[in-house]
Amino acid sequence: MRLANNKLRLLNPAGFIYGAKDHLDYAVSRGWVDFERGAKVAGAKFYYLKGDLALLENAES
Repeated sequence: MRLANNKLRLLNPAGFIYGAKDHLDYAVSRGWVDFERGAKVAGAKFYYLKGDLALLENAES
């Protein structure tokens, strides 16, 4: 961690700065959600959980 200009910046060992990802962007990049199928079945703003995220959701409930 480094503190510069009163802002906290997290650095990895190589010195690259990681930006925070939105949870939705992270899930899409991992292939854990499918908006296209959800929209076809139930309409806009619905989605299917896939893969490990679907397993995690089932384990919680």
